[in-house]
Amino acid sequence: MTDLSEKLSFLLELINCNYPVGMWHTASYDSEPSPVGTTPALSFRPDHFSSEEDIRSLKEYLLTGSPAPVILEYGIGLLWIVGFTFVPESPVARDLYFLGPFFTAKHSRHAILQRMDLYSVSLPVRRQLTDGLLHVAVVPYPGITRIAVMLQKCLTGNTIPFSSVRTIGTKPDSADDDFMFFNKSHDGIYVAEKEFLQMIREGDSRYHEALKVSSTLSAGMRVQSGDSLRNAKNNALVLLTLVSRAAMDGGLDSSTAYDMNDAYAERVEACRTITEIATVSSQLVEDFASRVQQHKVNAGVSTLILQTCDYIRANLHSPLTIRELSKRCGYSEYYFSRRFRREMGVSVRKFILDCRLVKAYDLILTTDMTISDIEASLCFESRSYFIGAFRDKYGCTPGGLRSGKT
Repeated sequence: MTDLSEKLSFLLELINCNYPVGMWHTASYDSEPSPVGTTPALSFRPDHFSSEEDIRSLKEYLLTGSPAPVILEYGIGLLWIVGFTFVPESPVARDLYFLGPFFTAKHSRHAILQRMDLYSVSLPVRRQLTDGLLHVAVVPYPGITRIAVMLQKCLTGNTIPFSSVRTIGTKPDSADDDFMFFNKSHDGIYVAEKEFLQMIREGDSRYHEALKVSSTLSAGMRVQSGDSLRNAKNNALVLLTLVSRAAMDGGLDSSTAYDMNDAYAERVEACRTITEIATVSSQLVEDFASRVQQHKVNAGVSTLILQTCDYIRANLHSPLTIRELSKRCGYSEYYFSRRFRREMGVSVRKFILDCRLVKAYDLILTTDMTISDIEASLCFESRSYFIGAFRDKYGCTPGGLRSGKT
């Protein structure tokens, strides 16, 4: 029993690296549950929110003698993984282990309060329960089944297929869209994606948090090509499309956004590993978000100068001259230079140099291009000038950055 307790405690620690859940042991559904390992402060017990129908469903399942764990769903929408150990050489379950609770979608306070109407509790308790439910672990249904398989391995030493994990219990009212079960959980995904894209539009630096929530709810499109690399590229291109449109809504110049979209699409297609795709995906989100944020920060900067900045960032691989840029704006070189410095706080030449150095830094870390090719592609005046400017900005040489000698 000690060996089993150690295994279960270790499994719980691993799961709690990502999700705040608890584990409870009971000799039968009707007996008092006792915690296994460390239980999070906000974790609920398996008898919280249960109903007679839930108890009956679980007891009926136990009578089938099936050794596979189940996912027990309460009327409020909470899910518990229930695993069993058995009397030797008998289909009779000896102990029950409850792991959870989980939601498959993030719910609003309003939706949870509506669900609280199912229970006769005082207003203070209602508020306390609602606050706790807002912190319940949100895990896509496939992820919950994977955890169930791991629990089964700890309890019995047997490995079972995902398909053997069933769901039983009271299903939430189908009329309540905010608590639809997993096969209707796109609502939760949609809400999370909307929050993420709205942060991109607003230049909100907290978009990382919203993207993390969205990614825990969905692994991307369900249509599979049979090629994991192709699937990853497809999902990256969808992300690129959504983010670029949101950035345009947030004020990014459309021509710049489309140029960036094309450039990042080419980079995604050129990726040879899923790790590379993940890196490019992170960079494209950061790039679009930072540009929108810069637009918001520079609210007092004229549209013409902002568009010029976007044009510079999108054309770093081409020669850029004050003469060309001023002509695009319809100004003389003198007036354009003075106005750019006044609005942006730096000279045109310094702005172009900084943008090229940032791009060079990115290419050094994410591509196999030689230092010489990067220098030439970004139109630096000379190799010595490139190395000197790079050292001044980043405190190391381009070669030192690539080799890790910073």
